[in-house]
Amino acid sequence: MTMSEKSDDLQILKRFHNGNISAFEELILKYQDRIYNLCRHMLGNPHDAEDAALDTVRGKKVMGLLKKIAREHQTSDSDNYRDPRCQDGRRV
Repeated sequence: MTMSEKSDDLQILKRFHNGNISAFEELILKYQDRIYNLCRHMLGNPHDAEDAALDTVRGKKVMGLLKKIAREHQTSDSDNYRDPRCQDGRRV
């Protein structure tokens, strides 16, 4: 993933966090093939992979995870963010 793609994703997450539901749809459309391919690799069966991919994007856990990511990036400057669990660049 390039820096530009990462920046685009952060902007989409910020829009989602601010209540823009179409931003969630944008992320799903952007990553649906990757989600399906991962499910297919893990399950080995196209039908099961399709079901798992749909369950993944429909689940409340995905919405919660995206909101958490958006909150973390909204409250920190992504270039200067320092993990509070780290001291002097080392994880505690």
